[in-house]
Amino acid sequence: MKSSLKTLSALSLISIMALASGCAKGDKGDPGDPGSGRIVSTINCGGNVAGTSTTLDGIRVEYNAVLTSGGDVYVTGNIIDELSQVSGTEFYAAGQNGAATGKVLVTFDQRSPANGGTWELTLNRVTLETLAVYKDSGYADVVIPFAASACTVMNW
Repeated sequence: MKSSLKTLSALSLISIMALASGCAKGDKGDPGDPGSGRIVSTINCGGNVAGTSTTLDGIRVEYNAVLTSGGDVYVTGNIIDELSQVSGTEFYAAGQNGAATGKVLVTFDQRSPANGGTWELTLNRVTLETLAVYKDSGYADVVIPFAASACTVMNW
C-alpha cells in the first residue's frame, strides 16, 4: 500500500511539473481599457459599543465598503468581543436593491440563550453614519449609531 501511494504521489508530481513547464502559451494580449470593476473608494468605519446599558458595551463593530467605478459595492462587517471575531460579507451590483446602504449581516450571539443573535450593519454614504442593529429573540432591538467621525474615506 505504501509503495503504491509513493508511486501515485511521484506520478502526480511528474504530471504537474510536465503540465506547468510544457503548456503552450500564446502571445500576451493588449492590456485593455480599465473596466467598471476599478476601485474608486474605500470607506472604513468602526468603534466600540458604549452607552447601551447592555452586555453589548465594549464590543467592537467594524464596517468596510469598497466602491467600484461601475457602482458595485463590496461590504464586510466585523463584530469583535474579548474572545472572538465574526465577519460577514455582501456584494451588491450597481443599482441592486440594498446597494445604497450596503447592509451586511453578521451572526454573533451576544446574549443568553445562544439562539442566533444577529447584527445588521449599514452605512449612509451621504452622511457617513454607520448603523449597527443587534437583534436577538426575546430582547428589544439595540440600535447603535456611529457618527461620521468614526469613518475613514479614501478616494482614488
